Amino acid sequence: MNININGCNIHYIDEGEGDAILFLHGWGSSVDAFSRMVIPLKERFRCIRVDLPGFGSSDSLREPFTLDDYCDFVKAFMEKL
Repeated sequence: MNININGCNIHYIDEGEGDAILFLHGWGSSVDAFSRMVIPLKERFRCIRVDLPGFGSSDSLREPFTLDDYCDFVKAFMEKL
């Protein structure tokens, strides 16, 4: 799935039902980091994996993000979903 957050095309995977768990990968990674972990969890939870801006299949960054920028992005992503 893809969603536009502040002009940036963001790739994410949303599967399962129930209370939501948002998976945030580390530097240089992607949604793939959680592929095996989600298998048992998605039977009881809504599992949302997102490629942060500049990683995985999401758009590249036009300029470097600060920690505050990533926090703002995560908040905007959650609000949009």
